[in-house]
Amino acid sequence: MQNVADKKNCIKRKMALKVFTLLPTAYLILSIIYPAPLRSGDFRGNDKHSGVYQTKGPRQIKGVKWKFKTEGSITSSPTIFDNTIYFGSHDGNLYALDLETGDEKWRFPTYDVVSSTPLVKDNMVYFGSGNWKLYALDATTGDERWKFKSDGKILSSPVIHDKALYQGNAKYDAIYFGALDGSIYAIKSETGTERWRFSTDHSISCTPAVAEGCIYFGSWDNHFYAVDLISGSEKWKFETEHWITSSPAIEDSKVFFGSLDCNLYALNLENGDLIWKFQAGDQVNSSPTIFGDLVYFGCMDKKLYAVDIKTGRFRWSFQASDQIESSPSIADRIIYFGLADGHLIAVSLNSRAEMWSFQVEAGISSSPIISDGVLYFGSNDGYLYAVH
Repeated sequence: MQNVADKKNCIKRKMALKVFTLLPTAYLILSIIYPAPLRSGDFRGNDKHSGVYQTKGPRQIKGVKWKFKTEGSITSSPTIFDNTIYFGSHDGNLYALDLETGDEKWRFPTYDVVSSTPLVKDNMVYFGSGNWKLYALDATTGDERWKFKSDGKILSSPVIHDKALYQGNAKYDAIYFGALDGSIYAIKSETGTERWRFSTDHSISCTPAVAEGCIYFGSWDNHFYAVDLISGSEKWKFETEHWITSSPAIEDSKVFFGSLDCNLYALNLENGDLIWKFQAGDQVNSSPTIFGDLVYFGCMDKKLYAVDIKTGRFRWSFQASDQIESSPSIADRIIYFGLADGHLIAVSLNSRAEMWSFQVEAGISSSPIISDGVLYFGSNDGYLYAVH
């Protein structure tokens, strides 16, 4: 670990040049602020966002099974449910494709950027748009069931609690998401009416995680929060030294997230106390992936890191050819992630060596999803790819 003075120098050197050049999603954030006139459909595989998929991953790359062209960059990570893959594009549409063939089933226009990863639950698909609205659609037909207008652009992906919640004797249902107005919203999943909102002092672009009766998320106000799922009241908050754009992951009574202050943090889930922090060589915008006794994350210093889940001690790293723009995903002891130069990389967790790489025409900031030996991901070239 570096001392405090070195850390502050790191931040000063890097922030001015790189805050708005993190990755294509960050370009989107800038344009929004200053606009020109596996389980059923969860973000990162499950409600704790571990990034681990219980399926077979491709050990060798044969080529493209299919690809589907949209008219804008794809930074939304896809979601698979019932032989359909759902994803958004910067062309303003949410798409539903046949998982096997890549044929379009339907599309739903929002007329603004869709970078939110869709949530699919009970034959409904929920997602946010740059037009400030959260939508609920019929997952089979794409017909709109309801929409909710927030007070800011929505980059965050919606989440739902995996277990039943009760308020008194009544069952409590809600969809949760963040917006660039600095608020976390709780919306009734059946009707789209607001239950509560919790406001921070700056924008929220990460996707929150839910566990133990709370929702956990970071804000651009340099704080990480735990908020009660039912009441919307703050349980605790933790201060970092820069924005938090990394989406959190939860495991073993800890919550893990990165910050633009160059650190990966591990906090106590119950009280928000710092357990450890690991300083990387650059900003940490990638969301952490948890497997076994290690936490994996990509960094703008072009490295994939593996650190001990209990102590935060460095275990190993992989040197990539460019900045790691997507959050890594794991299946079958292989970790997959995308780079700014358009490479999709597969690294063995056993040998820690590259197994294969696959290149597309533009950067990859969409996080890959894995199902039955096929890898699905979007690219800034406008294609959604299925490779095997």
